Amino acid sequence: MSIIEDLTRYYSRNGILSTSFSCAMSNQCRGSCADFTGPKSAFVSTGYEASELPRLLFISLDSG
Repeated sequence: MSIIEDLTRYYSRNGILSTSFSCAMSNQCRGSCADFTGPKSAFVSTGYEASELPRLLFISLDSG
């Protein structure tokens, strides 16, 4: 099984997959923000999955 398949399954199981977002905490995350955007899927390059270097990971809490 590939990393991408594992991530997709994990995100789906936890309701955080961007194509079927159903997180129970979305209202708390949204708060009073009128510009709240939904989640974006993680990008995992084929090089990362193949263990090629450099393996970089970028994380942002700003989905917009």
